[in-house]
Amino acid sequence: MKSTGARLRALRKSKGLTQQDVASALNVSRQTIDNYERDVTEASYEMLRRLAAIYGVTIDYLLGNTDDPVRRRTLTDDWEDLLLDLIADGLTPEDVRTAVRAWKAFRSATS
Repeated sequence: MKSTGARLRALRKSKGLTQQDVASALNVSRQTIDNYERDVTEASYEMLRRLAAIYGVTIDYLLGNTDDPVRRRTLTDDWEDLLLDLIADGLTPEDVRTAVRAWKAFRSATS
């Protein structure tokens, strides 16, 4: 199993990025990225979250908990995203309640 540092290095190289590119994107030093990639220091949860976003993988993949770098979306994720989009587009509180009731009815029917 690859270490977190080895995965970070492989991902960076696969994206054609330098350590400085990643460091600049994260507003940290190049040495910080180098230390992560050599497993000298461990990234914080927040930094792992940001690195995962840059590389388009999951934190679980970075940590070696899975060999699948892609998070599989679920129906719940899709509904949550839809509701957030609708709220941002001006959905009324009553509309939100109606959508939530419909979602709960769907979930109870499919469980």
